[in-house]
Amino acid sequence: VLMGNHATTVFYGDERMNNGDASGASPDPPTFLDRDGTAISHTSYQTTWSRHTSTLGSASQSWKVTHNSTDTSMFPRFAVNADGNYTGKTLSVSVDVWLQSGQASDVSAVTLRLFSKVGGGSVITNVAIGNVATEDAWQTITGTFLVTATDAQFDIDIACANTIYAYLNNISVKEVGMSTTGFATAQEEPTIPQVPL
Repeated sequence: VLMGNHATTVFYGDERMNNGDASGASPDPPTFLDRDGTAISHTSYQTTWSRHTSTLGSASQSWKVTHNSTDTSMFPRFAVNADGNYTGKTLSVSVDVWLQSGQASDVSAVTLRLFSKVGGGSVITNVAIGNVATEDAWQTITGTFLVTATDAQFDIDIACANTIYAYLNNISVKEVGMSTTGFATAQEEPTIPQVPL
């Protein structure tokens, strides 16, 4: 009897967010680094960014985002494919969100929205926060999406009124690399290329 194993290995590229954890004074706000290293500023909607240097949980610094206008949501937002270098690539996006006591009750939803494209009919992957009623604790939202157009972007849709704020940290974007998958028996192991982990 031959016993076999099935496995998948996923590789992630370098971090593409610059100062997503607010650990440095610059850039402020954070920027997205395109595949060729070009720094792209945020394209946020009705959002004021500020670097917060008081400790929240385990984070000694973070990004405070405040709703600054009359719409029903603010969107801290980044374009990720302005020059087309990521077309056909899959990106993994992650962000930590902190809803402050006294503010959380005024936030009705927090959603990580991943736009493969915007124009010509949006293609969106939505990932909701674990519990929008949780106060004074970091919650991580993570998702992946396939980039198909130069207007691809992601945002954190925070449904709230003017002047309401939240905190973001560890904003991360990485390219998802080659995935290897297969089924093999032990006797074939010497001839199978071994993936270093």
